[in-house]
Amino acid sequence: VAHKDPKKVKWAKDLRKQQGPPNLNEPTGLPKVLRTGKSDFYPYIPEELILEAAKNEEEIKLIRNLGFTSVIIVPLKVRGETVGGITLVTSEQKRHYTKVDLAMAQDLANRASLGMTNAHLYQAAKQEIQVRTRLQKDLATANTSHEQRVQRRTKELEKTNVDLQRSNRELEDFAYVASHDLHEPLRKIQAFS
Repeated sequence: VAHKDPKKVKWAKDLRKQQGPPNLNEPTGLPKVLRTGKSDFYPYIPEELILEAAKNEEEIKLIRNLGFTSVIIVPLKVRGETVGGITLVTSEQKRHYTKVDLAMAQDLANRASLGMTNAHLYQAAKQEIQVRTRLQKDLATANTSHEQRVQRRTKELEKTNVDLQRSNRELEDFAYVASHDLHEPLRKIQAFS
C-alpha cells in the first residue's frame, strides 16, 4: 500500500486486517480475479459497489475515508494458474483509470507473472540438477563397486586357472607314470615270449 498521506496507508492496512483473507465466493474484486483469472476493472466506483464490498458499517467508513475513485485488479499467473493479483486504486482524485491504464496494468502483471514463472522454473531446474548430481554420484559409486567386484572375480578366475594348469600338469605326470608302469609288465611278457 502506498499513499502520500501515512494515515491513509494505516487505514488501508487496517481495512485489510479487518477483512482478513479474501472470501473467494465474493462476486467482485480480488476474489473474482482469483476465481476467474480475468482482470476486474472499475473506472468509477459507485456507492453500490462500496456497499457490496464492505462487510459492515466500519468497513464502509474506512473505504469512504480512503476516497476510492477507480480500481483495476489484474491476475498474476504462474504456468496458467492464477496465484495472486495486483490491485491499483486511485483515491481522492478526479482522475479515473482508463482502458489504457488497464492494458498497462495487465502488461505489468504479465511481466511480474513471467518473473514468478522464471523463478519457479529456476527452482525446478536447480532441484533437477541436485537430483542429477546425486544420481551421478550414486552411479559412480555403483560403477566403482562393480569394477572392484570384476577385479576380485578376475583375480579369483586367474588363481583358479593357475590351479587348473597345475592340476593338469600333475594329471599328465600321473598319466605318464601310470602309462609307463602299465607298459613295463607287458614288455616283460613280450620278452619272455
